[in-house]
Amino acid sequence: MSQPVKASPAAGSVLSTAIFIGIAVAQTPAAPPSFDVVSIRSADLPTPETMRSGQFRTGTTISGGTADFQFVTLADLLPYAYRVKSFQVIGPSSLRESRWNIRAKLADGASQDQVPEMVQAMLVDRFKLAIHHEKRELPVYELVVLKGGPKLEPADAPDAASANTTAATLGPPGLFPFGGPPGGRGPDGGPPNGDGRGGGRGAAFKSADGTVRMSPDENCGMRLEFTQLTMSGLADTLTPFLDRPVIDGTSVKGSYKASLKLPMEIMFAMMQNQIRNANLPPPGGGFGGPGGGPGGPGGPGGCDPGQALGGNSDTSNAALFQAIQKLGLKLQTKKAPFDAIIVDHVEKTPSDN
Repeated sequence: MSQPVKASPAAGSVLSTAIFIGIAVAQTPAAPPSFDVVSIRSADLPTPETMRSGQFRTGTTISGGTADFQFVTLADLLPYAYRVKSFQVIGPSSLRESRWNIRAKLADGASQDQVPEMVQAMLVDRFKLAIHHEKRELPVYELVVLKGGPKLEPADAPDAASANTTAATLGPPGLFPFGGPPGGRGPDGGPPNGDGRGGGRGAAFKSADGTVRMSPDENCGMRLEFTQLTMSGLADTLTPFLDRPVIDGTSVKGSYKASLKLPMEIMFAMMQNQIRNANLPPPGGGFGGPGGGPGGPGGPGGCDPGQALGGNSDTSNAALFQAIQKLGLKLQTKKAPFDAIIVDHVEKTPSDN
């Protein structure tokens, strides 16, 4: 009768070592994705000339293997990098004090979906960013459906030609709504009206919710027309106009065509809020500037920005709530828990290129 073979102590030691090494290798976290090359340069403030000529850009464009972040602050980049809303980032005022133009090259084989994580790595490497997470409860407006349902038309299929290009602002609409200054040029560099004469009759911008066309409306207001609007996108769009964040509580899925009419006082209140939050000097002209939208020379109906600046915020909010109700939706107040990004440390200037 054969006897069982006993492993030698040396063989057992080798086997244990091999298992230990295998476990250690399996537990080693993969290196986070990062850009191949990053150039960070200080961004100049816009002038009337650069805005009129279309030379001034803001927001981010990702095309092929390149990511461009124009006229952005760290307060813009952090929500993008960590895939949260702007109000979920809590940090020092220095996050908004400086603006940067950043051009980065993606590594071979990298996906555009990984760009936010690449921005995280860039912020840690170049700005020595350190953060931690906390749960916070904040007052919000919740977007909900009125009795009778939403009054929205289903969107057409998105244009496949733009599938490999992302053109969007960072977080809820950036310094200017939907990626560019009214009266200037669209994010693709083309004239918004197709006639090369600036934005007097309207401007089209690309956003995460498709093309958004802005055009002057009656009584010096503005009309926004969306081609691929989601409810979460609408909540993001409304946030800069109000005194607290807007969240989507509709449970409505899919994309829709929609038109939103905004009175002049709402537009100016939003512009004031964004300019103040961005630490920028107040504009010398009206909304849209020379050759542009309401309030600028050539604006419809001789609109006077002074009529809206410093207006009653309650009146502005009521007008916005009424505009939302025409879509079969409404805004209601509540408190909601959020994962907050707390900035523990960040350098004001980046390390050298």
